[in-house]
This record gives sequence, C-alpha cells and structure tokens, in this order.
Amino acid sequence: MLGRSDMTQPTIYVCRLAGTPMSFNEYDRLKRTPRGQMQLAGIKAKTIHDTRAVLREKGNRVPTGFARVELRTVIFFPILDADMRNRGDRRHDRDNYHVPYYKWLQDVLVEQKVIPDDRERCCIAHPVRFARGRQPMTLLTMDLYHTLEEDTPAEEGGAT
Repeated sequence: MLGRSDMTQPTIYVCRLAGTPMSFNEYDRLKRTPRGQMQLAGIKAKTIHDTRAVLREKGNRVPTGFARVELRTVIFFPILDADMRNRGDRRHDRDNYHVPYYKWLQDVLVEQKVIPDDRERCCIAHPVRFARGRQPMTLLTMDLYHTLEEDTPAEEGGAT
C-alpha cells in the first residue's frame, strides 16, 4: 500500500516520438478544404497510432491509473545550414504547437487509461520548448500523480 507521501509524489515517464508534431498553422490550413480535411484525418490517425505505439513500447510502457498528469514537451528541429551560418531565419511559435499536438496526445492518454479524462483538473499541458538537433524529434515528459491537486493534504503548521 502506498503511503500518503508516495501518493503526492509524481511518477515520471519520458518517451521520444519520431519527428515533430503538426503545427496549428498546418492544421488550420488543412481543415479549410474538403481535400485538406481528408489529409488531416489521415495525419491525425497516423499521429494517434504512432503515439499509442510509443506509449506501449516494450521496456518503456506508460503506467496507467493516475488521477492527473502534467505534460512537458521539447521539440527538436533539425539544424539547418542557415543556423550554421548564424542566419537562422526559421522561427517557431510555441503556441503554434499546443493544438492539435496536446489535444491528440490527451485523447490517447485517456484511451490508454493513463488518466480518467482530459479536463484541465486532470491534465495540464505546459508550453512546448524548442531545441536544435541532428534529427527532428519530440521529447515528452509526463509527471503522473495519483491524486488531483485539490485532493492533496493542506500544509501543516498553517494559520490558526
């Protein structure tokens, strides 16, 4: 049986997803036309399938049965020739990667029974961070809690 302090400490889970997630700009552009919507449906299905596969990987299977998760993501973009010459013209907007990436990820976490639902009290998605690397990839860290924020005991020695 877990003690009270064990219940409030997070379980940390880390995984690596190949490539970079779809940006909101790409998502928004595709959803405007019927053909784009069909492409978007395929991209969404592949993204969800690939995410499921990573979370079920032998030796790094995501644990289940938590009340709450905090998501942190670092997206690694490839080092470009322009970056090597200090002329990195490519800029990335953090907010541009919140949707649809986190929404699709949260749906998978609920489906896989990692968390009970994807409302804000059960799932907090922190702004993504960016880095440069040799290959594009997405590094995902989950802080998994057995209790909801409001279920944690009040600090002792508070006001009387």
